[in-house]
Amino acid sequence: MYKVRILRTTKTASATLDPQLSVSGKRLPSDSMGVMIEHGWNWLPYTPLSTMVVDEALAGVQPKQGDIIKSQTGVSVYDIYGWEGTLTALEPGHGYLYYSTDSTAKSFSYPDPAGNIRRVQRKLMAQSLTAKRSYSVSGPTGEAGLTTQWSYSAYPSNMTMTIRLMDGEAVVDTCEIAAYIGGECRGAVRAHTDSLYYLVIAGDGAGQPMELRTVINGEERVIDKTLTFVSDNHIGTPWEPYVIQLNAAQGVEEVDASATLGGYRKILINGILYIERNGEKYDATGRRVSEK
Repeated sequence: MYKVRILRTTKTASATLDPQLSVSGKRLPSDSMGVMIEHGWNWLPYTPLSTMVVDEALAGVQPKQGDIIKSQTGVSVYDIYGWEGTLTALEPGHGYLYYSTDSTAKSFSYPDPAGNIRRVQRKLMAQSLTAKRSYSVSGPTGEAGLTTQWSYSAYPSNMTMTIRLMDGEAVVDTCEIAAYIGGECRGAVRAHTDSLYYLVIAGDGAGQPMELRTVINGEERVIDKTLTFVSDNHIGTPWEPYVIQLNAAQGVEEVDASATLGGYRKILINGILYIERNGEKYDATGRRVSEK
């Protein structure tokens, strides 16, 4: 698989559609097209001519917990229950990036489609996925109030996040989260069925400061500005997501200065109350919190 950048020419500069690269050739049997997977990131060509759900398409990989599959618009992470995320199926004509946590290299082949019924099911599912994609990569989103229109094809790379949005102890799964770099939206997503936000952020290189924004009660808010963009970085997992608290500003806030007279102080870190004494932090239950 190759990554190709297609530039406009003088002839196509005013064209409604971008020029497309047309390739033709003879299709080989699936079992003769083994795909090598090594530890770390792999470019993953998808050779079947029909759409398959991720679990079916990648069954031969024998994925391990922490493996990642991503496209330009979606991402899924493998955990003990299977693949979790917004990339639910692989489609003909698309390429993917696969991160393998296995230290051993391996080869697999895609399964052959089985029967017309399954082909029809896949076609219907592909139509549904296309509808979801057009919604997720275009904007503005209307009632959410965020202007989230961007072109994922304008950048050669992306990074991904698995986010849990919290309001105190309550999980928030009704928002949209958008990532901005230099004031430009680079990706946005709504909560998945597991109440997590699987965010794909388009970009290139590393080191650019990012802002994560959402809208609360009609007001656009910056909910995180501590991260920088790093190509192919992934932050958070379904079992240990990146948690953002909505009920307090980022950073450390001393909430009771008088408490320091007793040798301790109360502080808020990302909206969570801790007690600090002799350089150690304790949660509300008295349990010591280890530094990460």
